[in-house]
Amino acid sequence: MASMKERGTILRYIKFQLIELSVLVFAIYSIWYFINLPNWLAFAIIALDIIKDIILYFFTWRSYIVPDSNDASLMAGKTCTAAYNFQHTGKVLYNGEIWKAQLTHSGKIKKGDRLKILQIKGLLLIVEAADPEHG
Repeated sequence: MASMKERGTILRYIKFQLIELSVLVFAIYSIWYFINLPNWLAFAIIALDIIKDIILYFFTWRSYIVPDSNDASLMAGKTCTAAYNFQHTGKVLYNGEIWKAQLTHSGKIKKGDRLKILQIKGLLLIVEAADPEHG
């Protein structure tokens, strides 16, 4: 069974291909109406286009993956800034948002100190001092 990320990729691909398919159907209908294109040829062209899209999906599906902007794995290793002075638990600023943070060690953090994000647990960032003088 396909994962949610893969399912989203398939749906995104289908949405793009439906636009292209609708333009093709309109063009085929126009040709059929004005030039009297044989029905079998019109349906064959549309069927070949759909088959082409199915085959190309297997070569291009990776380009339709949209990374999750809130993915915790993307935050690990990044730096944030202390929003206030704190000792063990406090608030940090990361990517324009204020997060609750917890230090891995004891120590005092001053407002504006740079911290390194080690991991994320729910909405809590586990951090350590990014500057060697605090570690």
